[in-house]
Amino acid sequence: MKSKCIRLAMCLIVMGSVYYPITTTADPIVTVFSRTGDEPRPGYTPRWTITGTVDWAEIPLNDPAAKENVCWGECVIGVCPAAPGQLCNTQWLMQQGRVYAISWGNGFSTLRDLRRAFFTYYKDWSMRIPYYQYPDDACFNMVYGHVNDRMLNLVPGTVCGYAPPLNVSCSVTSGDVNIEHNTIEVSKISNQPEIIKPIELQCTGGSAVVSFSLASGTTDDLINMGTGLKSQLTIDGKKLTIEGTTLSARKGRNSILLGSKLIASGEKIEPGLHKGSVTVLMRYN
Repeated sequence: MKSKCIRLAMCLIVMGSVYYPITTTADPIVTVFSRTGDEPRPGYTPRWTITGTVDWAEIPLNDPAAKENVCWGECVIGVCPAAPGQLCNTQWLMQQGRVYAISWGNGFSTLRDLRRAFFTYYKDWSMRIPYYQYPDDACFNMVYGHVNDRMLNLVPGTVCGYAPPLNVSCSVTSGDVNIEHNTIEVSKISNQPEIIKPIELQCTGGSAVVSFSLASGTTDDLINMGTGLKSQLTIDGKKLTIEGTTLSARKGRNSILLGSKLIASGEKIEPGLHKGSVTVLMRYN
């Protein structure tokens, strides 16, 4: 009797410098690359230059976000930092040097209209902020609303981005990462060793405490690989979770090991190609 085998593959694509996004959702992901400027000192109001990017897949026409009107008339969408539990101020967002766009739509605007207005002007972005206007625990969100509203709304599903330490920047420099499990007999999946792939992390300006976390595409911190099969990711031997796994990175080049361990979920595993994907965020302070 022939053994039943399946071919397994997992692909994690490095995009930008701080995450590995493969996602089919239309949720915006805000990533902050760097925060540079002067340290605050008496009698001087320094401004920080903060750079980042937004990854937000095109919203399909059959998606509710392409049909539901969320704003009428002159509507604004942009990137704004706010402390947990707080909303962004419209007046703050629409100052010179901020990252925002205006959408008129056809009277009413959907999130699809607002997304298109934003990407007419931005993907990568940069803003200058006086240090006193940026709380240490702030996270950069995608927000929207009418230009006359006092406070703005959070774009549903936004994955916000935290700014790194002042004048410290870390980025993944090893390119795309693919984890391939090759052909395995179904009966031997549980006994397969973890597959390890190295990734390179480069930090400039100083050392950093780096946190990796799963943002989407997971169930119970596991990656779905098709019926009956899941994968547990690790980073330097530590279980990778939604809450985050913390590592220390020194100034310069750091080699980090990304692993994938297959787990049978209890359902019948059908022979054939199995694959999965996940978004992994990296934050550092």
